[in-house]
Amino acid sequence: MKLKKLQSIFSQLKFEVQVHEDLSSDDLMRVLIQVSQEDHEVYDMFVCCILTHGSAGVVYGSDSIAVKISDITSTFVSSRCPTLRGKPKLFFIQACQNEESEKPEGLQEDAVHVNNVIPDQADFLLGYATVPGFVSYRHTTDGSWYVGALVKALDKYYNRLHLLDILTIVNDTVAQESSDGFVQVPAPQYTLRKRLYLDAPM
Repeated sequence: MKLKKLQSIFSQLKFEVQVHEDLSSDDLMRVLIQVSQEDHEVYDMFVCCILTHGSAGVVYGSDSIAVKISDITSTFVSSRCPTLRGKPKLFFIQACQNEESEKPEGLQEDAVHVNNVIPDQADFLLGYATVPGFVSYRHTTDGSWYVGALVKALDKYYNRLHLLDILTIVNDTVAQESSDGFVQVPAPQYTLRKRLYLDAPM
């Protein structure tokens, strides 16, 4: 359900959407490398959403083999993907970043320019569902807290707020979720050099 909502919101935002399901670790990297080698000259940005299991610094393919997140993002650095040079490259990753669970205090255990050269690592955003070292949660019926909050915030604010403000709202929304006393907060990291609007502000 959340995958369809993600597909719907990015289609609404006029992105060209491709969906790849149940990819093995090799297939995941193969698809990403193939995409990075395409001509993106006419596009304004690139977005990749990955919904899977994960651990510290990695996500898992359908074959349960780990893929380093740094390997995924490095596929799109300027030297490897020149037609995205200077353009935002956004990665939203719904996956655990280890096995720690977070509970609020008191709860019991129940339940940069140099000579006009753009650095390779510039213009990335990684929207992690949770902070490093911790699990991310999903409702058994409603799905991922993070993806649900992301879809709702994008749908409501895409033409009013820049992306980092939207992700701050997502952080707050997810932080207020609770399941058997467990809590979670997303952890966006970025090297964006400019404010990013997904549509012109009204």
